Amino acid sequence: MPNTIYSKQMNLQANHDQAPLQTSVIAPIGCVMAILKILRDIHSDITVSTALTFAYIANHPGITQTEIEKHSGMLLAAINRHVTILGPWNVKEKTGYGFISVDVDPYDRRRKLLHLTTTGHVLIGELSDRINRHQTPTMGSVAQAANLYEGT
Repeated sequence: MPNTIYSKQMNLQANHDQAPLQTSVIAPIGCVMAILKILRDIHSDITVSTALTFAYIANHPGITQTEIEKHSGMLLAAINRHVTILGPWNVKEKTGYGFISVDVDPYDRRRKLLHLTTTGHVLIGELSDRINRHQTPTMGSVAQAANLYEGT
């Protein structure tokens, strides 16, 4: 019988005799965790979904909330909350993070285009520098991915 752990609450079974995940799978997860750690160093309450929304905007300047919804599978209401948090203003007149700007499309005033602000670009540079300091050509090992997450 394989070495297994059984959880009655979740009705799940884990097989510990199974081969571990390949480094090619683990390393990107370490990268994602490192990015989230950096973001949480700046704003401790940032969520994974907010970070994902930020990443979509960084990778697709001028994207709309509807386009993020279509590509990410997140609900539009959730994306709207993330955009509010990432923008210059937040709920109840609280200051947002200021990482993105929300601009009216000059060709269709109903559309709002999302772009990084100067602060957002600085954050992307910091994320990129920190990841590049720890990156090998293939993000070589689980240990390196773990070190990246721990900020060492």
